[in-house]
Amino acid sequence: MYVDETGINEKYTILSGVIIHSRGYNLICKEIERLLLESFGTNKIILKEIRKRYYYNNEFTQKQYLSFREGYYDLLMKKTPVFIVSAVDNDWARDNAFTLEKAYEHLLERFHKFLRKKGNSENGQVIYDKSQNYFKIIKQKHKNLLEHGSWWGWEFSLINHLFEKDDCECRALQIADLLGAAMNSLLNYTSKKEEHYLRCLLFFDRSSEGKIKGYGIKIFPDSNIIDTF
Repeated sequence: MYVDETGINEKYTILSGVIIHSRGYNLICKEIERLLLESFGTNKIILKEIRKRYYYNNEFTQKQYLSFREGYYDLLMKKTPVFIVSAVDNDWARDNAFTLEKAYEHLLERFHKFLRKKGNSENGQVIYDKSQNYFKIIKQKHKNLLEHGSWWGWEFSLINHLFEKDDCECRALQIADLLGAAMNSLLNYTSKKEEHYLRCLLFFDRSSEGKIKGYGIKIFPDSNIIDTF
């Protein structure tokens, strides 16, 4: 996760990743806009850009690049979170732990590349604490799920009270949650069979010192979709 700290309730940036099936990608983006309008009263684009890559023949290849420019520069002038969401398209991750592992590796590698390129923030601080350990834990949990099948034994949420708050930090995570909800809604609509996606977004709770702490795993109780923070 990359967070550009500019103070409480000021604009900051979060880098998050998504692993999805390849279908209806443009419709997913439209669904996100609809959910933003429904939930926040605005359909202004908050997602700066979405990059889609797919896994084929043991290689990850960029398949499609979508850039949301309209309204973005206006948002830069406001106290609002700006997301850079990166999607790794992996049709085999549903049933194959090996390709899932490769998808995680590719996602994490691109996170590192982004952070190295970004360097120190001009407006704040780059916070990247123990993220590799978090990814290892999340990967292991999902690998266990693939091997043992049932996810009903898991806790529905390790961060039950996160969205009871209404501050800028939680709005950022709510927007990320809308991304997951959009994918869930669209994939279930376009396919009769069970669909699956895994979102790798590290949960954070900003302390008074401005540090990032914690992570969690949340499961949608009304579907077979795993929502990972």
